Amino acid sequence: MGNLLDNAIEACEELDENKVITFKMVSEEDKLHIYVKNPMQRFPNFDNGFFLSTKENSLEHGIGLRNVCSTVEKYKGTSAIQCEAQYFCFSAVIPIE
Repeated sequence: MGNLLDNAIEACEELDENKVITFKMVSEEDKLHIYVKNPMQRFPNFDNGFFLSTKENSLEHGIGLRNVCSTVEKYKGTSAIQCEAQYFCFSAVIPIE
C-alpha cells in the first residue's frame, strides 16, 4: 500500500489542480479488493512491459510497482494497471482465507 500511495502522492505533487487520489480496500467474499486511482501529468514510459522511473536516480527507483505486482502474485492474486485519460489506475484482487 505504501508504494502505491507514495507514487500517487508524487504524481499529484506535479499538478496544479485536480489532486484527488481514490483509494479503496475492501474485504468481500473471501477476497481483498484494492484500488488506487490518481491523476498524472504525463503518460508513463514503458520498457518490456515495465514502468520506467522518472526520478533523477532511476537506478535506485522504478522497482516498487513491480514489487507490488509480484507480492499480489505471490499470494495468488491478480492485478491490473490502466493509464488512460490522464489517470493512473491500479487494481488487485487477492484471495484471503
